[in-house]
Amino acid sequence: MTSTHITPASQLLPSAVTSKPAPSSTTPSAAPTPASQITVQPMKQLAKNQNPLTGEQKKLLTKERQRKQAEIDDDVDALFDQIEQRTKELGEKYGRKQRYFLDRIFNGGVKAVNGSKTSAFNAWAHFKCEQVNEDLPPHQAVPLLEVQERYINEYHQLTGEDKERLVHDFELIKETRKRGPRVTARGKIQDIVHTTKQMEELLSGLDSRVGIQALFCVVRSSSNFAMKPRWYFTSPDLERYLEIAVRKKFEAKQVGALMEAYAVAGGSVASVLRTSKMKADWFKALIRDKVTELLVEISGNEHANMQYLNYERDIVQKYHIKMVGWTHEKFVNVSELGNSLEPLEKLWNALKNGTCKFVKISSTEVATRQERTRQAVVAGEVAAPKQRKIRKDKGIAKGRRKRGNTKDGDNDKSSGGDSSSGSEGEGEEGRDGESSRKRAKRGARSHGVGRPRCFSAF
Repeated sequence: MTSTHITPASQLLPSAVTSKPAPSSTTPSAAPTPASQITVQPMKQLAKNQNPLTGEQKKLLTKERQRKQAEIDDDVDALFDQIEQRTKELGEKYGRKQRYFLDRIFNGGVKAVNGSKTSAFNAWAHFKCEQVNEDLPPHQAVPLLEVQERYINEYHQLTGEDKERLVHDFELIKETRKRGPRVTARGKIQDIVHTTKQMEELLSGLDSRVGIQALFCVVRSSSNFAMKPRWYFTSPDLERYLEIAVRKKFEAKQVGALMEAYAVAGGSVASVLRTSKMKADWFKALIRDKVTELLVEISGNEHANMQYLNYERDIVQKYHIKMVGWTHEKFVNVSELGNSLEPLEKLWNALKNGTCKFVKISSTEVATRQERTRQAVVAGEVAAPKQRKIRKDKGIAKGRRKRGNTKDGDNDKSSGGDSSSGSEGEGEEGRDGESSRKRAKRGARSHGVGRPRCFSAF
């Protein structure tokens, strides 16, 4: 075994940083260490593996890992064999192909939605089965598998162009069946049940792969057939949580009934509302939101709000725009348009189809409108634009208000030092009002007012 020579740390460091000097004949052994010197401990050597593996031991460990991996592969292969055998039994039991059950296990319903590529053989078999059974009564129809076995030679005699034409025609039929309307009520219900089952499989598979929570509700939008609303929750606890979290009690049956009423009514909120007042409020909300949307779009200011009282100053002069196509007889705030449904619906339709909108105007027109407005104000034809009142404490430095009684000097300082007794009384009144508001706010919080609410969107 070879010896290792370790160089002392004092020889590796610069002369300015050294360890304690060794005693000599001229230096007493008991002499104290100078304060300016730094004592450095020797560097510790990293521990080495005292028992390294030999080549024979490494080979044994490698063989052990390979044996373990081989056992895992054998068990996984055995599992796949069991799955394959079980899917074959399910296919024979339910009259389906084995691939159907394998897709449900491994794809989580994805293939059921995307579908498989149309093959030339399936297209030929479809049209050949229709041709064979065209003149036969339903109880004497030849099964598809029997048609395939009987006329398989005809398929092998087809050219490439014939197969491409068959595939194209068959894809058109599949697309028609996918999007075409169902005629009978039975066909409609079967289609709904089949589609919702696929949706449930997709969400269940996504939950297994990623981890999600979801819900959906399917209701009919026509009165031609009867069907109860179909609800789906990925977890039963989700429905119970919504019943607790939603402020107004969440009931799946009631929500489904309301959705069905909305859908059967044509998907129009106005047709579901019961009273004329409710319909008028609904149209006013639509008009208000649409006007704000158009104003934000043309002005580029996402915080812009429509001003009706000071329209010329705050809209025309500020943004150099004007509104055209306003159909209502009054150009006032939307809340003051009354509850007559016909003019409200007419105005909403004009905003929706673009006949009522904002347009850009030139600087010349802006100046002309400004002068015309000024002359009308001078003549008394229109009211002058209202100016916001200036705060009484404008320009006064405002600090944090103190609770309880304050000294006169503090009052004088807060009011600028030269306020009269009347203004001091107003200040005390304001402080009392503020204290009352704070007490009211604290009381409201203690009773649950102002707390966050939980909502659920569908």
